[in-house]
Amino acid sequence: MGREPSSRALREPHSTFEGPGRAGSKYDFVKVRVWLGEDQAHWYTLSRFLISRTLTVTQIPADKAVRIALAVKKDLVDRGRLEVSQEELESALTSALVIHGVGAHHLPRYRTVSAFFQRRAPLIVLLCGTACTGKSTIAQLLASRLNLPNVLQTDLLMEFFRGSEVVPAQPSVWHAEDEEALVSRFQAQSRQVRRGLSGDLHKCIEEGKSIIIEGCHLDPSLYLNEFGAAAVLEDAQICLASGRTSRADSSDSGSSHGPGRMQARSSFESLAAAARSSPSLLFIPVILWVDEKEHHLLMGGEAGVPGGTVGAPGIALQAAWLQRYLLRFQARGVPLHRVRPGAFQETVQALHSHVLDSIEAAGKDESKASREEAELRAPFVRNDRFGEFGMGNLPTCLKAVLALESIFILPFRAVGSFLCLFLYWLVCRLSSPLPPQHRAAIVVPMGKLACRSCLFCIGFFKVEWVLDPAAGQGPRAGGIVSNHCSWADILLHMSYSFPAFVARDSTANLPFIGIISQMMSCLYVNRNRTGRNQAGVADLVKQRMEDEAAGRTGVEKRPLLLFPEGTTSNGEYMLPFKTGAFLAGVPVQPVVIKYHRLPVYVPNEAEKADPKLYADNVRKMMMEHSGTKDTRATFEDKMRYLTMLKKHKRWTELFFLAYSPVWITWVLFILVPFKLYEGLGEWGYMAIGLAAALPVFLLPPLLQPKHEAGKPWVQRYWVKANIWIAIFSFVGNYVWTHYFYQVLGAAYTFKAHELNGVPITLYFMTHAYFALYHALANVLIRKARSMVGPRSPNLRILAEAVVVFVLAYSTAYAETLTISHFPYYTHKAGDKERMYTVGSLFYAIYFFVSFPMFFRMDEDPKARHMGAKPYTLWKVVVDSLAACMLVTLLLDFWRLAVTAQPGLPWLA
Repeated sequence: MGREPSSRALREPHSTFEGPGRAGSKYDFVKVRVWLGEDQAHWYTLSRFLISRTLTVTQIPADKAVRIALAVKKDLVDRGRLEVSQEELESALTSALVIHGVGAHHLPRYRTVSAFFQRRAPLIVLLCGTACTGKSTIAQLLASRLNLPNVLQTDLLMEFFRGSEVVPAQPSVWHAEDEEALVSRFQAQSRQVRRGLSGDLHKCIEEGKSIIIEGCHLDPSLYLNEFGAAAVLEDAQICLASGRTSRADSSDSGSSHGPGRMQARSSFESLAAAARSSPSLLFIPVILWVDEKEHHLLMGGEAGVPGGTVGAPGIALQAAWLQRYLLRFQARGVPLHRVRPGAFQETVQALHSHVLDSIEAAGKDESKASREEAELRAPFVRNDRFGEFGMGNLPTCLKAVLALESIFILPFRAVGSFLCLFLYWLVCRLSSPLPPQHRAAIVVPMGKLACRSCLFCIGFFKVEWVLDPAAGQGPRAGGIVSNHCSWADILLHMSYSFPAFVARDSTANLPFIGIISQMMSCLYVNRNRTGRNQAGVADLVKQRMEDEAAGRTGVEKRPLLLFPEGTTSNGEYMLPFKTGAFLAGVPVQPVVIKYHRLPVYVPNEAEKADPKLYADNVRKMMMEHSGTKDTRATFEDKMRYLTMLKKHKRWTELFFLAYSPVWITWVLFILVPFKLYEGLGEWGYMAIGLAAALPVFLLPPLLQPKHEAGKPWVQRYWVKANIWIAIFSFVGNYVWTHYFYQVLGAAYTFKAHELNGVPITLYFMTHAYFALYHALANVLIRKARSMVGPRSPNLRILAEAVVVFVLAYSTAYAETLTISHFPYYTHKAGDKERMYTVGSLFYAIYFFVSFPMFFRMDEDPKARHMGAKPYTLWKVVVDSLAACMLVTLLLDFWRLAVTAQPGLPWLA
């Protein structure tokens, strides 16, 4: 690579600590917890070393950083503040910064840097340059300042390739005959190096690690194309005190990359996908350059010095060619940093500032994006006490009331609603042969009565329509426009005005409702359809509204009801209106679900000519009367919000909970009560077990949301959950069932295929109900955590322990109670009560261990902030086996302590 400038005298002042040494040692034995997040559900232990290193990254001298970190911890410990929030820590840090004469202006940068490294955002710094530009020295000094442990030297990687048989042997870059040949050889060898870096870059992106890459074999085009030019900050060009380069060629350097470019690109598609899936990735390419005269002297003086082949130019000239090629990337947004041989510290300082500025800009962009995302989610967030998916923090009394209502009231409401709908369906069926005028005279009033009765059954006991004083005046409306809050809106409108509606095309095929909508001549649309068919539907809507406004519709056609928002909201906001309801330019009847009916809105000439203006003005009128808030969120934003809610574990937990009633119904309410098991043989019992367990494996791939389907199989939570439970349930049957045989005297007497003395069907059945138990445990443990809060860790541990104990014992007791109705599960004579009480406690040992162990898997995506690695499939297997070992020990301790029976039951 040539000679690097000497760095013997370049001692980095930020790389050593010259602090008070052991003066603060007595504070090292006192732990201070710092709580993170808005809900403060996560904490980390305060470290003076990490604080001082972070302060050093913010360009505070190392000796002062050590003293400031000690002062912060001393202040907190002396005041007895051993549980603090991040805000309280930063307040103490601000005071310490002022006391030590550094200035509070460093705090925002400390906050930004700390947040960047806490969220484990991958940082890739690319130091490109030709030979003898000080890349290695600068990279090491910059890594020391930024507290980054990893510096990759691509020159060493290329030398390894040359000395191995992995890649074909190639001559050195510096043996080219002309500039074109040198660039072509440089690009080819850069692609080889890029392949060699794939593993490190994958690890950097997936595990959120930071890295500095330097060397002569770095072609910026490979990385700009892969990570995206958007990753380069537009304002990334830094003006150094030592001067700013004017050397820039505006030609595009990406036009020629050799014949193997497409092949090289195809081999990096997985990394590019990983980079795109990591929105927090910060990629900072930099080109180091040296003035031609200074570079010429550093490279050996005159052209033609030893180093070139016979007839080839000298290395100095070839290095100038390569630098000329690299300087072209300034046109693509890559900053250029001039290196002066005697001013390395200036270059390092400028690079340090550049990286910090990039981190701050990325933090601002992410904060802005988070705020915008929160604003777009606001119209869809349930703010009532029930919360999203009914997971709100309800008081115990209300939970009890809901439980009783679910048992004694909900079935009657469901039957009543269905009866109303069914009777009206019969009316529609019987009325269909009648002439339109007679059919409308029956369908409309009976429809209003049926819909109002259905609303009453589901809980809308009183519905009050508040009319605006001007309602009913003015011209005839061509249709009704309303905001959309829930599926009950249609019943609500039908109980009052019984309109026709524009609905999804799937509505026509719905049971009962389909025939009703068809008889009312409703219009069906597909919001995802574009082109000629969609335009035809819009024309039909326009024509229908024009006919209604002019009074040309027949008696069988009702006014159209349109929901111009296109989807539902939480009722507190009004989404932007689509223009379909306003294309006709006829008066419309606005109705707000906050139960205000407004005057007919008559458009002016400007609104008739501009449906968008018409839609916006009607929307403003409805917002003024309803008090709803303005938002720019759309149906696509709602889908993203729902996808976000289903991320991580929630979708799998809801699936396990939703599927479990299926197998519970046919096992406990059909198979056992009607004694269908009497006719089952060995294969019949096997089929029962498979029917219960296989859907847990087979349905998730078919029903999984998009965010899960886009992950590799080994990273999908439902895969990890099934593997964890499969291992745990297998060991439970294969080993622990023998404890029930020997310690509790239990036995299975039905004829079935067996494995180690246990019916194989039980291996499958166990997986199904263990999936239910552990999904329910996750929900309840998480609820206990949120109810107690973060500030009382001991109380939270106690609450979780109580939840685990109560749920484990009640689950074991319930299962023991239900299986007692199966005659082919027996136990010692006279020990029935003991089986319910003591046997349930013995069985609950399984769950004392498994519930908290299973809960920790992928529970906290923010845990990566504190250094936790992703939950790999191997870790899932190890955790499940560890839980199995702990349960085995506890069961055997029970055997020795309670029964004193000799020998291991599963070896008997």
